[in-house]
Amino acid sequence: MFARCEARKRSLGLLDFGDLIARVRALLQRADAAWVLYKLDAGIDHILIDEAQDTSPEQWDILRQLAEDLTAGESANNRARSLFAVADPKQSIYSFQGAAPERFSQMARYFARQFAGSGRDFVQVGLHLSMRSSPQILKAVEAVFARHPYGVATSDEPFPAHQAARRDLPGYVEITGSFAVVPVDSPDDWLLPEGKAHGADPVARLVRHVASTIKGLIAADSADLVHDSATGAPRKVRADDILVLVRQRNKVFSGVITALKEAGVPVAGADRLRLNDQIAVKDLLALGRVLLLPQDDLSLAAVMKSPLLELDDDDLIALAPEREASLWEALAASEAPRHRVAAARLDSWRMKARRLTPFGFYADVLMAEGGRAAFNARLGAETMDAIDEFLRLALEHETRDTPSLSAFLSGIEAVEIDIKRDMEASGGMVRVMTVHGAKGLEAKIVFLPDTCGAIKAGRSGPVIDVADAGDEGDAALKVPAILAVNRGPKHSRLVEAENRQDQRVAQEHARLLYVAMTRAEERIYIGGHDPKRGVVPVDSWYGMITTALCDLAHMQEPTDVQKPTSAPPVWSLGQPLRARDVIAPESGAAVLTPPPWLHRSAPQEATPLPPISPSQTLAAADQMATDSAAMASRSALALERGRALHVLLQHLPKVAAPEREALALKLLASGPPTWPRQAWIAEALGVLNMAAMGALFSGTARAEVAIAGRLTDRQGRRRDIAG
Repeated sequence: MFARCEARKRSLGLLDFGDLIARVRALLQRADAAWVLYKLDAGIDHILIDEAQDTSPEQWDILRQLAEDLTAGESANNRARSLFAVADPKQSIYSFQGAAPERFSQMARYFARQFAGSGRDFVQVGLHLSMRSSPQILKAVEAVFARHPYGVATSDEPFPAHQAARRDLPGYVEITGSFAVVPVDSPDDWLLPEGKAHGADPVARLVRHVASTIKGLIAADSADLVHDSATGAPRKVRADDILVLVRQRNKVFSGVITALKEAGVPVAGADRLRLNDQIAVKDLLALGRVLLLPQDDLSLAAVMKSPLLELDDDDLIALAPEREASLWEALAASEAPRHRVAAARLDSWRMKARRLTPFGFYADVLMAEGGRAAFNARLGAETMDAIDEFLRLALEHETRDTPSLSAFLSGIEAVEIDIKRDMEASGGMVRVMTVHGAKGLEAKIVFLPDTCGAIKAGRSGPVIDVADAGDEGDAALKVPAILAVNRGPKHSRLVEAENRQDQRVAQEHARLLYVAMTRAEERIYIGGHDPKRGVVPVDSWYGMITTALCDLAHMQEPTDVQKPTSAPPVWSLGQPLRARDVIAPESGAAVLTPPPWLHRSAPQEATPLPPISPSQTLAAADQMATDSAAMASRSALALERGRALHVLLQHLPKVAAPEREALALKLLASGPPTWPRQAWIAEALGVLNMAAMGALFSGTARAEVAIAGRLTDRQGRRRDIAG
């Protein structure tokens, strides 16, 4: 497999990121690479290593060789030169990318020796001041990892005490008992899924609890407050103050998003989307299949129920069961007004699909005919990212291959494409993410609903790495990796390697919890659900938190036996900020006359509009949307005019001036009779006949060049252009 992969990359002339690291490392280790280091050294004054806890051993080897001259004493380069590395090994959670948190302290000792030998200063600075979390949150974090220090502390580097920069900031930790499987009688109605009707599923009960809690926090009559980051003053909780973190994209992840939508809470959706799993993309692919093969009844049924045609099950029942031919023919023969409109749209799309490229066709359906707005209204904002990526791939298809709708659809369906969304830009919505995706983010309130899972059976795959890295990164044992076996006798070195790998997984499991808890500024809500076997593992996040906070939160199991259908118990640590806690002015205090501006709303700052560029045109169009019906009715004709002028300006310069008008008529002959051909031709010829434009349409001119600048839109706003 490796050999075939390497052969394939060589045939395409491609290198992946791992190849770049390996080749640079090999280059610097060769005996004849001194000139490379000399040339690099001549241009390097400062080396900055950020997030050094996530740096792999191979990357450290490269950095060590680049920094050799910094510690070599006297040099021909007399400029002030330095090396700076910053890291928090407690936040190293990317072992699957080769991160080795222990290597940071190893390299610190290495550079300390090197700098001491060269007579240069070497300083290690500990940073323990937290600019984010409240003292109560940090107290809970310290309690958890004082009880469970593995992964976040070592014998020579104990877990540090945190110091809160904002000591007066209130904090609150709430722990809800895990939701257990509730035994229920089978429902009487055989149409209902077993157990679902009575809420027996613990995941469903958990996510509904999370959604109702969040809905209560942001309700208009809620007394819950948080401190504003800009002013420090108490204010009501907003949806974008809340971050829901899970260990992995599982049933809890998707369930929370669904429950929030059902509760009417604005939610940004998933932080990572699989393109082919998105309903909007499935609908667009189904539309393409139907236009290529009208007899595809299943795809047509999907398109009919999509936001593109907005029919429903009643329409399908009226058309499908008694049809004598295809569903397309049944729809065309129907006399119902809704069906006639849908059939007319399908006929129009079929004609457009024949003469337009895939990008041109889908852009027309989504923009000029309002498909994008319809998807947004039904499926939400996260669908827009999937649609934008779909259109980007359609445009990329045209630049790479001969444009063909069938080839484009085959290419999209044959590969799995993931889209990583920018959750920092999801203003006004609850964010639901994995802990890995939330690294570097923060929120006033953090929910951890997925805490009862055990440490994943840690070997990241069936292969065990038996090489044991030494202090300086040289492998002590030069043997290949070995396939793991679960049963039978094992060599002692393999047992040791498996134990080391399991230990690394357990340590990263703890560091992942540390990252999750330290995303919170003021509140953490912790919950979970019992696994199928009914026992919450002691090494789960829930077990780590409850065993550590039992004394602080006075966690004692109720003496009475909990009824299976009752809500789990709740424990808390600290006090949440609520409206009653805000200090009112004392009676009899001196009354001051406030200035007039105090009661006026601050002027609303305009949100920067996205630049208009090929990759962001749709986002710009969303921002520039207008309610003018006249503009909406002209949009389709404007697109046709743009395409027609593009074709004319592309082909007319190739013929002599007297022949241009005749050629122009031929180029536009395939368009509908409603086109104002003569006006467009006159417009194009007017540009070509301008003396100042002659050089641009000569045989030596470039067809396309980069352009950047600004324009003023119809609303009088200045817009950046880059294309």
